[in-house]
Amino acid sequence: MSAEDLLIPRVLKILLSKAVSQMDFWAHGMHISAGGYLTVWYYISQGLIKVKLDRLGSHIPKGAEAAYEGLIHTLWLRRDTYGSRPAERSAILHECTHALRDIMQGPAFKKEGMYGSKIKGQLHFDDEAAAYIAEALFYIYDNDVERPIDMNADEQKYGSAIAIFSTANEIAGGLKGRMRAVVKEEDFADLKQKISLDPINATIAGPTDPDDSGRW
Repeated sequence: MSAEDLLIPRVLKILLSKAVSQMDFWAHGMHISAGGYLTVWYYISQGLIKVKLDRLGSHIPKGAEAAYEGLIHTLWLRRDTYGSRPAERSAILHECTHALRDIMQGPAFKKEGMYGSKIKGQLHFDDEAAAYIAEALFYIYDNDVERPIDMNADEQKYGSAIAIFSTANEIAGGLKGRMRAVVKEEDFADLKQKISLDPINATIAGPTDPDDSGRW
């Protein structure tokens, strides 16, 4: 049995989970919902989006354990056991949010304008901010608590991550239980700025880099 044979069912189970069924919000024109994630489920189940193991991290940014690579429509995970812990499940949902954006920006969906796919001028960190909010909200629905944050962690090393997850948790808390809720633009902009200052994210893109999803 290959690593992918272990990873794919785990990812698909997350996408069909009760927690995902409760997801439904708008952020900066992007619609994040259970219906969208069901489309991601279909694309993965049909092999249109790949789920692959990357132990060496050649496709995953240093300091991260998972990544979605839109140019080749692939979800990369660092371990074949990945997804067995709460934080790992929410991280997978984060990357599947990038996959959702990738799908909806493709020609098959962009023409219809589904899930906010006709938005123009989207930036990389717009996509990233929506994914962090989705990750935080999924964690709440999946575990009945906010994603834990170690406030005593080394500020110099983890300060930006603490700021990101604290802000994402606060936004997600306001979305919980509300269907078609809309994230306030000022809250979204605040989160996006904090993401752009994070060392890991800064190695991937700059503040004005466009969202490169949808290249099918």
